Amino acid sequence: MPRRAFTIPTPQPLPAERDGEHWWIEIDGRRVRLSNLDKVFWPEEGYTKGDLLAYYYNVAPHLLPYLADRPLTMKRMPNGITGDFFYEKRAPSHTPEWMPRCHVEAEEGEAEIDYLMAPDTAGLLFVANLGCIEFHPLHSRCGSIRRPDYLFFDLDPFPPITFDEVRAVARHVRAALDALGLPSYPKTSGATGMQIYVPLVPGPGYEDVRRLVGAVGQAILKADPDRVTMKWDTSKRAGKVFIDHNMNRRGANIAAVYSVRPEPGGTVSTPVTWDEVEAGVEPGHFTMSTIHERLAEVGDLFRPVLEEPVDVSEAMAAMGIEPAGEAPDEAPSEAAGEKLETYRRKRDFQATPEPPPAVPERPGSAFVIQKHDATRLHYDLRLERDGVMASWAVPKGLPLVPGEKRLAVQTEDHPISYNEFQGWIPEGQYGAGEVRIFDRGTYDALEWEDGKITFRLHGERHRGEYHLVRTRQGWLVFLATASAAQQPDPPPRMTPMLAEPWPEAFDDPAWRFEPKLDGIRTLAYLATDATRLVSRTGRDQTAQYPELATLSRFVNALSAVIDGEIVAQEGGRPSFERLQQRMNLSSERDIDKARRDIPVTLYAFDLLWLDGRDLTGAPLEERRAALEEIVTETGPLRLTAVVDGAGLDLFRAAKDSGFEGVLAKKLGTRYQPGRRSHDWRKIKAVNQQDCVILGWTPGTGSRSRTFGALLVGAYRDGDLLWIGQVGTGFTEPVLAGLLSRLRDLEADEPAADDPKLAAVKGARWVRPELVCEVEYLQITKAGKLRAPSFKGLRPDKEPPDAVLEPPAAG
Repeated sequence: MPRRAFTIPTPQPLPAERDGEHWWIEIDGRRVRLSNLDKVFWPEEGYTKGDLLAYYYNVAPHLLPYLADRPLTMKRMPNGITGDFFYEKRAPSHTPEWMPRCHVEAEEGEAEIDYLMAPDTAGLLFVANLGCIEFHPLHSRCGSIRRPDYLFFDLDPFPPITFDEVRAVARHVRAALDALGLPSYPKTSGATGMQIYVPLVPGPGYEDVRRLVGAVGQAILKADPDRVTMKWDTSKRAGKVFIDHNMNRRGANIAAVYSVRPEPGGTVSTPVTWDEVEAGVEPGHFTMSTIHERLAEVGDLFRPVLEEPVDVSEAMAAMGIEPAGEAPDEAPSEAAGEKLETYRRKRDFQATPEPPPAVPERPGSAFVIQKHDATRLHYDLRLERDGVMASWAVPKGLPLVPGEKRLAVQTEDHPISYNEFQGWIPEGQYGAGEVRIFDRGTYDALEWEDGKITFRLHGERHRGEYHLVRTRQGWLVFLATASAAQQPDPPPRMTPMLAEPWPEAFDDPAWRFEPKLDGIRTLAYLATDATRLVSRTGRDQTAQYPELATLSRFVNALSAVIDGEIVAQEGGRPSFERLQQRMNLSSERDIDKARRDIPVTLYAFDLLWLDGRDLTGAPLEERRAALEEIVTETGPLRLTAVVDGAGLDLFRAAKDSGFEGVLAKKLGTRYQPGRRSHDWRKIKAVNQQDCVILGWTPGTGSRSRTFGALLVGAYRDGDLLWIGQVGTGFTEPVLAGLLSRLRDLEADEPAADDPKLAAVKGARWVRPELVCEVEYLQITKAGKLRAPSFKGLRPDKEPPDAVLEPPAAG
């Protein structure tokens, strides 16, 4: 029975119509595709993704004014509130052209980013369809990114206190703002806290408002130290309400008013009156199922935040705060020039693309981690401090597990402009090799002493608190215990998706095509300092292909699972015959010799996991775009070529070049681990068949000591059929080695129930455990292979994989 897509009544039903796997909605002159509306996002309540989209469709008139012209940070939760989530600032590759972007320049040490914006209901639904349960706009608009539109007090409670204490601290904030002559507009966070907003007349920068909120917070802390804390150390906040003044910074974001939160009940961040605060309002009072009735009754209580800005200059003066304005800090600039002298001396800026030293226009709090594949691979951690980037080389990258200490070698200070550098430093230059930006964002310096630095990263990959400690052996870096939960999960064990045989090539704009490579299917599990190769049967084959052990050098990720094919080449095309000579080696000596004679390459074509995110539910083209973004095509790693729509041309080219055929993959489809899906089709240019070895016949003449032919079978509709015997394609070493393996599997009767097979003269039977690959001319009317030739064993496949396939396309 199909699941319901909508379970919550709304004033207006979402006018979406289902067409196959997807839903479509015509709105704002756009046709927007929606997906998986029946997926349950709130398991306990049974609320669906369709309920979420219907909510945003109805609340759009109230929410959109608070998102207008504001860059969005997207917290994507494609599997609902109990699934994994990830943050995304840049527009995904499949974003339609009509969705506006906000290009934020690299100022004040922040990363240069093309943010998405949601200008209308169509844009709102596009973003929500990405799995964005909540909306996180920046505090300033795209055209005035350095100046916030409001200041706010973020009240964040830490157990075991209740919401009573949050309301009490909120009343403190109101009293302080009343004393300063400033209005205040409270809203529930929708989770455990509350925010109080003050709209601003244009003028103050982020530094000004942060200092004002911090000064008021300190005054409240002094008045009520039992309830209030402003300590950065999370271990010292228990039982108190944290006033987080640092949220008033450029690049920070918080859930918008009327945003749904990924909390039980589908709570909504909702504006409230001070009378409601006094009466004991709770965040759980406002949910997706109740908010529409409230809006119809009281309207938009937050409208003054948009329409009634105030001048805070007198309030700043009353708190003894001098406006910082936008003027640069000259003293750090002079010191920065001296600190960069070592950086300057080590480089020839006529020969290297690295940026020359430059005095920063203004201070900031940026960090960047650059993956530097020089003489030895390492990760350069850089923290902005006093106008330069203080730098450490971390050979294995920042640790993700508390208690694991990693070496960090302090290097020369770098200019802030280095934060945007990535590219190749030429041979002969200092640090020659590839530099790629691995992570970037802002950080909080919680402690900065000569021998110890404590900092909190707000990055795209790294988040949480770290310690840098100088010892007699040098600097060590480790993750704070309190930040363990913020680290991405490691990938689970995964299995490859399989393609269905297809009889002929075709053109279709809804499909993507790529060459079918005759190699060994492999899932590559990659970490910053490790590579593991797993066959489709689950066997670890890393040791067999040592030249692939460095794949992680060429993949920009904390962790990734890449689907690909291990290929040996001959004459510019894949050669399974050559690869066969590598597949069954076990001794280190033989493997080392073979890697020199027959090197292999991993051709990557799909990305299943990235930095704690399961991508199998993402569309094919989104997974491929993410793969292309993280892979450097060099060394033993390449990407398969792909074309959209033109399957016939690619098939002809593949056939003319001696390739095995092509694969067709339907655009917009998810990855289905372990399943043979109709969304992927394999179209063969040559007749090849995976076969189960059923037995052998005695040899004569020169083959009298081995065997004459293999008796082979394949599965059709679950039945094992005898499809012929293969007597050619063997070398002497293969004959001897294979006979030894066959004798270990001897059985008393054939595995296939076929009287004609049982009658084969002199046949010896084996248990159906070995799979081999056979090339043949055609299949006869009797269902037997004509002129078959042995290509090699397939230890990477199980007997049930040997499914009888149609002959190659013409």
